[in-house]
Amino acid sequence: MDSARVSVPATNIELTNQIAGERARCTNVSAMTSVDAVRSSGAATPPSAEPASRAASRTAAAPRLEYTVQVGAGPTHVAADRVRQRLVARGYAARIVPRGKLYGVRIGRYATRAAAAQTAAKLKAARTTAIVVEAEPR
Repeated sequence: MDSARVSVPATNIELTNQIAGERARCTNVSAMTSVDAVRSSGAATPPSAEPASRAASRTAAAPRLEYTVQVGAGPTHVAADRVRQRLVARGYAARIVPRGKLYGVRIGRYATRAAAAQTAAKLKAARTTAIVVEAEPR
């Protein structure tokens, strides 16, 4: 992840934020061992499968990834709220999300990127800037 972050230009804020988010999700994952190293170690047998009940409980606890549409970001809460109010007047349930020194204005939570992209396309057709991003945790 560090090598990916270093290779991204500072002007690509969205990708930098996505890498930072993925990096945070991967903090408990150790570095992968190469296939050749595993083969040469003689560890040819796979580890035994864990009990289904333990696997099911871990899967149930994993947070579900959602997507949202970001329509802007402002340096102050007041600036972001102006954008939010315009969207609410147009019928959107917009919210403000503090992100570092900026306040993002976002619409909706979608199970798939494609569903979020449909809303983004409607906004773009109405001449409103919109991008699909991963939703913040609830």
